[in-house]
Amino acid sequence: VQHVVAFGSLTHPDRFTPWSDVDLAAWGLTPANWLRAIGAVRALSDEIELNLVDVTCCSPELLTTIEREGVPL
Repeated sequence: VQHVVAFGSLTHPDRFTPWSDVDLAAWGLTPANWLRAIGAVRALSDEIELNLVDVTCCSPELLTTIEREGVPL
């Protein structure tokens, strides 16, 4: 994986609530490392939903949002 960012409500403290999920986007995912990456993300917490987006296969609109508001990790 080359680059990972957080985006969505986590990057907007006024929108993040106890019911929010955590959205992450990654560049450089491959079929070989996708399952390892999603497994690692899911293992981070049982208390909050974590989502991992592969930027190579998301919608152009979502990619624009990720690029605009993403915070590098």
